[in-house]
Amino acid sequence: MTSEPPFYANILIVDDVPANIQLVASLLADQDYELSFATSGQDALAQVQETAFDLILLDFMMPGMDGIEVAYNLKQNPKTRDIPIIFLTAKTDEESVIAGFRAGAADYVTKPFNSSELLARVQTHLQLKYSRDALHKRNQELQEAIDMKNRFLSIASHDLKNPLGVVMGFSSILSQEPAITKNTELSEIVETLQKASTRMFELVTELLDTAALEMGRIELHLSRVPMALLVQQSASQFLPQAQAKQQQIQVTIADGPPLLVLGDFSRLKQVLDNLISNAIKYAPPATVIALIVTQVGQQARLLVKDQGPGFTEQDKAHIYGYFQRLSAQPTAGESSTGVGLAIVKQIIDLHHGDIQLLSEPGQETTFVVDLPLYES
Repeated sequence: MTSEPPFYANILIVDDVPANIQLVASLLADQDYELSFATSGQDALAQVQETAFDLILLDFMMPGMDGIEVAYNLKQNPKTRDIPIIFLTAKTDEESVIAGFRAGAADYVTKPFNSSELLARVQTHLQLKYSRDALHKRNQELQEAIDMKNRFLSIASHDLKNPLGVVMGFSSILSQEPAITKNTELSEIVETLQKASTRMFELVTELLDTAALEMGRIELHLSRVPMALLVQQSASQFLPQAQAKQQQIQVTIADGPPLLVLGDFSRLKQVLDNLISNAIKYAPPATVIALIVTQVGQQARLLVKDQGPGFTEQDKAHIYGYFQRLSAQPTAGESSTGVGLAIVKQIIDLHHGDIQLLSEPGQETTFVVDLPLYES
């Protein structure tokens, strides 16, 4: 369903012959249009600075500044470049028509005028302008809503992060207190507090990253990143979690010179941490998680493989979206925010890299990350 044209439209008729202006005005007289007139190009350019016109009917041939020059000036001015122009012309040769469109005309009507044709073209271009203006307004409103959401998300997350850090710190201290360690019930309470606060801290961090990425405020601190070091650090960090599920983390680094990429070490580690964390969550106990680093052409390639349940085609279509809930479920009841892989994808994009998911239901899952090699 299309929107109706606006009840009120302001049209400027430009022609050096007053009789032509009078004729066009008479053809439009029965419509709900406010008509203004100019008898020269200079007069037309002066009027558009004072009045917001919805459409300009412009004579092609005028003494001094002709229609082509007027149209060109209108399209060069940000204030007037979106006003549709319909040329009124007796010239129908191909060269003149092309010149008019190149100058920025939306359409043309040939003289002598056919009243039905003129009215139809005027109504069509007013409808198009009305639709464009409405779409532009909706886009602006949507962008303002997105910006407001991101600002709220950033402020709320930041205000939560500091208190959660305090809770994490004190719960860690409490867990070492003899009075706590000797009391099974208190020890379990403190352990639950530690896990919950750590999980909340991770969630808030991901929400802050989400807001920063949405607003384009993630800055990369680039340096030469050794892929082997990156993988080994992440593997060591997640070893206790894997061992808790009787899983093994196997690291394989290709032979040859060290593979270096130009990147932000902490952000790339965030990518790898997320992929390893997901592999541990979704893979069954007593399975192997493989981390493989190799070179393919001018790319450093990282593979993260697990023996989890795999992903459906529907999962794969939405896996990099925010707050997605997939068919595969963590095998030990672990929680998931649904934003981690969206952040992973955007960080890799910022590094001009690529990520692929190779997976089928009931088969192992492999995430393939390619990053450009560092060029000295």
